[in-house]
Amino acid sequence: MKRVNGELRETTWEDALDVVAGRLKQAGRETGFISIAGITNEDALALKNLAKNVVRTKNFDTTLSLYGDSDFFIQSQKADIDLSDVIMMVDLSPSQWQRTLPAFDASVRRRVGRGARLIVVNSSDSKIGEVATVNLKGNIISLLKGIAKSLIAKDVKADKKLRASVENAEVTEEIEKAATLIAGAA
Repeated sequence: MKRVNGELRETTWEDALDVVAGRLKQAGRETGFISIAGITNEDALALKNLAKNVVRTKNFDTTLSLYGDSDFFIQSQKADIDLSDVIMMVDLSPSQWQRTLPAFDASVRRRVGRGARLIVVNSSDSKIGEVATVNLKGNIISLLKGIAKSLIAKDVKADKKLRASVENAEVTEEIEKAATLIAGAA
């Protein structure tokens, strides 16, 4: 669709691309590109190259930056899944099939195939839950409180405020299993 004199009208792909190219050329270096955080690495690279080499702008970002500052991302990249014996994923549903963090999904599955235990905590079903040792589904906060309560019962250190906040949490057999895996992780 193309807006002509205030009305939307059908147009060809060629015409639509010409309009977009014209607007990008007009905006030039002031153009900004923002993609979703779940974009594949290959697509992100292609979009970045378009922004940098064709439009000639440095204004490129993903929605991932909404979730933390640069120090957070530097620290978060230190996790090495290939060395982990227990992996816990909270409210994350990577999927090679739905192109949502496909490389991460493949890495986790490969590590699980080599003996790591996977704990998935999600509010709904997830494809990765199929390979999990423990697949907890429900209210995420309640599930995490249950895990914390179970870990505290296993003599994992916790301050008084945390102890008090999880005092009434429900601990199911599956939550207990998750806490046991976490407590015994190398």
